Amino acid sequence: RPLKGPDGKPVRPNPNGPSGPSVTSVKPDGSMLGPNGKPLKGADGKPLQAAIGNDGKPKKDPNGNMVGKDGKPLIGPNGLPIKPGQGEYGPRVGPDGTIFKPNGDPVQGPNGKPTKAGIGPDGRPMVNDNGNILGPDGVPVAGRDGKPVTASENPYVGPDGTVYKPDGTPIGGGKGGKPLTADQDKVGRPKTDKDGNLLGPDGKPLRGPDEKLLKNGMKPYVSPDGDVMMPSGKPLTGSDKKPLKAGVGADGNPDLDDKNCILNPNGQNVKGKDGKPVQTSPNGPKGPGPGSFIGPDGTLYGPDGKPLLGPDGKPLKCALGPDGKPLTDKDGNLLGPDGKPLLGPDGKP
Repeated sequence: RPLKGPDGKPVRPNPNGPSGPSVTSVKPDGSMLGPNGKPLKGADGKPLQAAIGNDGKPKKDPNGNMVGKDGKPLIGPNGLPIKPGQGEYGPRVGPDGTIFKPNGDPVQGPNGKPTKAGIGPDGRPMVNDNGNILGPDGVPVAGRDGKPVTASENPYVGPDGTVYKPDGTPIGGGKGGKPLTADQDKVGRPKTDKDGNLLGPDGKPLRGPDEKLLKNGMKPYVSPDGDVMMPSGKPLTGSDKKPLKAGVGADGNPDLDDKNCILNPNGQNVKGKDGKPVQTSPNGPKGPGPGSFIGPDGTLYGPDGKPLLGPDGKPLKCALGPDGKPLTDKDGNLLGPDGKPLLGPDGKP
C-alpha cells in the first residue's frame, strides 16, 4: 500500500519537486532555491549566487534587480532579471526569513516591524494548508492590517491573457464589458513593469475595478493526488462549483497539453469558472500543497514542514535516481536507499 501522509492521502513522487509554498528562498550564503527545492539556475544553466549585504539581505541594483557577487543583475531561467518578490522566479523570502513585498520592501507586521517566515528543514519557507505564511513559531504571520500574509494573493493570467482573481474568477473592467486581459510575450509569459504590475495590450499597468494595480501572481497547480488548487491552497472549482480534478501520470506529473493547460483523467481540458482551459506553470507545482511532499534530498515531509517518521520513529527518506527523481517499485511504492519499499508509521509500504 502507498505511504500515506498525516492527511491520509498517499505520498506520491513528483519529479517537479514538492508541492510547497509559492515562495523561492535565498540561503544565507547567497545560493538560491527554485520552486522545486533545488538550486535555481540561470539562463546559462549555472546555479545562481546572490550577493548578500551586511544586513543579511540580498543586494540590489538601482533598478531593484538582485545582483551577483560581480555586482551585475542575476538573470533567471526565463532570461529575465530577478527582483525580490517579483515574477515567477523572484524570491519573496530572504535568507534570514524576512518577507518581501513585490517592490522589494519588507512586509511590516502590526507593530510596524519587518515580518519573518519560519524556514522548514528543507530550507523552504513554511506555509499552512490555507496558503498563509507561518512564522518561526509556527503561527501565521500577520501583516500591518493584522490579516494573515498569504504566499500568493495576486491575480494570475490564463493562456489567452484573461486576468483572474486568486479564486479563479475573471476580473472585469475590460473593453465592451469583457474581462481584463494582460499582454504576453512570444512564449506566453505575462508582461509586467519593474514593480511586477501586469501590463495591458496598450503597455500600461492594469488596474482592477477598485483602481488598484494588479500584480502578477501564481497560476493554479495540481496536488499529488490530482486536485486542481488555487495559489491560496484551496480547491479550484468549475462553472458547476465542483472541485476540478486533473489526470496524473504514473510518474506523479499532472497531465498537460502543449500550452501547459491541465487535462482531466479523460484527457480533456479542465475548464475553470468561466469555461476556459486552466493553465498551470510549466515548472511544476508552486502553491502550498494540502498534503505531504518530498524534499530535494529525498526526505519526506508533512504539510507542517516536519519530517514524516517511519515505524522506528526515524525520518523517512526515499531513494533518488541520477535525475533526482524519487524511485518507486512496479506498484508505485516509494523505495528507500536500500532498494526496499518505505514503510509508514503503520508498518506498511
